[in-house]
This record gives sequence, structure tokens and C-alpha cells, in this order.
Amino acid sequence: MATSDTPSTPSIFHTLINGSHILHHHGVLDAYGHLSVRHPEKTNTFLMPRNMAPALMSSRADIVEYWVEDASPVDPNSPPGYVERFIHSEIYKRYPEIHSVIHSHSPALLPFTITGVELRPCVHMGGFLGNRVPKFDIAEFYSKEDVRDLLIRNQRLGESLSACFSEGSGNSCHSVVLMRGHGFTVIGGGIEECVFRAIYTAENARVQTASLTLQLAAGTAPLKDGETLYYLQDSELRAATQMTRCHIHLGQLVDKKRDVGKDSVNGVDILVYLIEGSIFDGRVTDKIMHVKKILSPIDTTQCNYIRCLGLNYTDHANEANLSLPKVPILFTKPRSALADPYPATINIPKCAQDDTSDYESELCVVIGKTGRDIPEAKALDYVLGYTASNDVSARALQMATAQWSFSKGLDGSCPIGPVLVSPSVITDPQTLRIRGIHNGTVVQDGHTKDMVFSIKKQISYLSQGTTLEAGTILLTGTPAGIGYFRNPRVVLRDGDEFLVEIEGIGSLVNKVRYE
Repeated sequence: MATSDTPSTPSIFHTLINGSHILHHHGVLDAYGHLSVRHPEKTNTFLMPRNMAPALMSSRADIVEYWVEDASPVDPNSPPGYVERFIHSEIYKRYPEIHSVIHSHSPALLPFTITGVELRPCVHMGGFLGNRVPKFDIAEFYSKEDVRDLLIRNQRLGESLSACFSEGSGNSCHSVVLMRGHGFTVIGGGIEECVFRAIYTAENARVQTASLTLQLAAGTAPLKDGETLYYLQDSELRAATQMTRCHIHLGQLVDKKRDVGKDSVNGVDILVYLIEGSIFDGRVTDKIMHVKKILSPIDTTQCNYIRCLGLNYTDHANEANLSLPKVPILFTKPRSALADPYPATINIPKCAQDDTSDYESELCVVIGKTGRDIPEAKALDYVLGYTASNDVSARALQMATAQWSFSKGLDGSCPIGPVLVSPSVITDPQTLRIRGIHNGTVVQDGHTKDMVFSIKKQISYLSQGTTLEAGTILLTGTPAGIGYFRNPRVVLRDGDEFLVEIEGIGSLVNKVRYE
């Protein structure tokens, strides 16, 4: 299981103080900027320095605990806090995946807040900025009663700012938001990530300003596509962001009986033993860590191919009024389809927002060692582990052609998780109940014994004359109950929730978000 870690309570105060000092050293925080962190044990509160210069923080007494709900201090006798603590409370309230927030008045960013020049990623350490950095103009949200000093003085203004970190509903999709004539706000999964992003947001701004000045002074012609600078390309943004993601670990559950997919949604503390090494050669240690966010058990750098089977359950073939296949029906998904469990969302692109987006609950197999022409009797020896998957499908696009790879291969259309279960635990993959649950209603209830082609047969068949490399993902088909064949039809709509629940594995949970 891939995880992102959260420090224990005693160390969080030390990290918060050190982070504030580092930000002051780099000129990101002046006497009025502030860094906060969600409480590691009480997710409905957050920790933030009292109203003082960050460089002067020295002890736990300099830190105040606030309620996320209204930014009021947990202890009414706490020392005075920052007026703009509503920035932090409203972000934590809106985005459960966010665990740290920084608000800065860095002069390096101010020119980008008051001009039409867009802040763009220029260097590899700024890849997290993405294609667009939103700008928040507080003037659009003032009420008659507000003091017009550009400060976020209440929950309403804080809520308006927090909305800028997402595109509509769903999780945060921007790391940084600029604030007109004021500064910028940064969010992250933890203090370390947030501090890194804040520092390199300012560094990227300095590089961009210097480069634009140099370009203007030299009087050189625009570069390709009319751009004035060589900004990072889309593919570089993704790779650079992945490179700078921090504190990603593998872990083995301390309590293996828990459904950590549901625990993640419900805010239950998840403990794991740290695994050193990779998913292929990891060693379980005795170090216990708190999980901040569950990631896909295998990422795009480890997965080389996603192979999927169609019509592999007898009841699904029957509901489709189709004959059982004589050989496995194969289609593929690109690696860009791979996605994480909750809080990651199933993102439906505009081309599929036509009331035909559908779910398919499936057992997912991850290949653990490379093989070719694998005998059926030895097929399970090549399995690294089992997890749950959702073969998200755009039915209108699917029905338009005989080849399904496009309609089932859209970005993020293959969430998997929440854990990878060893074959030593699931010794027979044909003994598992599998359910799909849409907004609390069971829409699929099947069993892997009803597969047309067993896991052994699939691996043996797909390896004929073809090398199955370690890291290959197999989606093994879905039982009856897909939305397209239900009466009335069920489709995935913006804000919906879908669970893939598999016996012995747990629940893969995702919300749906229309892009």
C-alpha cells in the first residue's frame, strides 16, 4: 500500500516551528505571513503560530490550536492570533486531503498579482504550478460591511478564496493561488511539501521575472508558438511534479482487518509498518507511521501496461445478451488512466459528460515477476498481489466503435486500491465476493467464481508469445449490474460516490467530478 505520512503529535510542533524559520530565511514569510498544519490526531482542528514574527517562534507556547469549523481558538484563553486564520480554516474545511497551508506576502509574487502576466512554471522545481495559477480578486467578494483592506477577515471571504484551489467541485487541483495586491497562498499534503512549494513558487517567480526582463532588454523575437519564454511543457509538468512529490512510502497495515478505504473517507487514523524498498522487493520494518493519504498501490512509473478483459463474467454476458466468449476479449488502457483511491476523484472529461459515464467493479491483478508462455499451473506464482479497480467507461464513445481502448482509456479511468493483498493471503482468487455500490445503493453483487476465464487462465493466455513484465496490471472483468443495462439506467454524475468492495481487500472509494 502506497502512503503519504503524517508526523506524530509531539513532532508536529517542532516541524511547524522549523518550517516557519525556514520560510523566513528564504524570504517567503515576513512578520505577517503564516504557516499552519492540520492536527495529526484531531482532523477538525489545526495548529498555527500566534500573532508574532515567524522567525521568533521558539516553543509550543507560541502555537495556537483552532477549530476548522469557524477558526475560533480551542482554548478561549489562547494568545491573540492572526486575523487571516480564516484562510486556513476554510481550506481545511473544504479539502480533507490538505494538511498544511502557507499564506505569504513575498514581493517576488506581488507583480504577478496586479498585472496580466500569468505565473508559469519555468524550472523543473516549479512543475507543481501546473498549466494555470488562479488569481483571487477579493474585490469581487466584498460585502457592504467588509473592511476593504484586502485581508481575509471572515469565513465568507475565506470560503471564496478556498474555492479557487479547485475547478468546480471535488478535490484541490491547484497548489497555489495568487491574491491581488496581497500575496499568495499555498497548500500541501504536509508541512514539508507545503514549505517546498512556497519556496519554489517564489523562486520560479524570480526566474520568470528575470527572464522576461532579459528578453525585453535583448529585444529578441518570440520563441516557438509565439511564447516569450520556454515554459515547461505538459509532459514535463507531470514528470517534474512526480519527481518533487515528497514523503511517499510503502506500508503494511498494523490492523489488517480494517477496511482502510472506508477508514480514509471517514477520517479514521490508519497506522502502517513502514516498508523499505519497492513493491517488488520491499522489507517490512517495525517503524509505525500515520497514513495521511492512500495512493494507488502501483504508480505510473512502475506500471508498464494495463490489460483488461471484457465479458468475463457469465451474468454480465447474459445481461448484455451476448454469447460467452471462446477466448478472452482483450483491450488496453494507457498508464495515464491509472488513478488513486479517495480523496482522488473519478474525473469525467467534457467529451464524456453525456449521461453515459459508467462504472465496472473489478478484481485487479498486479504481476510481480516477468514471464512469457506461463503454464496455467504456475500462473499464480507470477502474481504480486490483488486489489480492487473500477473500469470507468464512456458508453457513448464505446458504442461508436468496435475498439474499446479509447472509451475506457480516458485519463483517470482506472482507479485502483486501497491495498495490494499478497497471494499468501488470497490463495485462491476465485473465492471472492465483489460488489459495486453507487451512492449507497448496491448495484453489482457478484463472485469471482463466475468468471468465464479464471485468473490462472488469463495469465497463461495473455503470456502466450508475449512478455508480461513485472508491474503489468490486469483488470479481470466485471459482474452484472453495470449502469448501462439497469432499468432505469444509472450513470456517474458530478458529486456521486462509487465503491468497489471486494472480500479480503476492502473498498476502493472515489467521488465523481466533472471537469
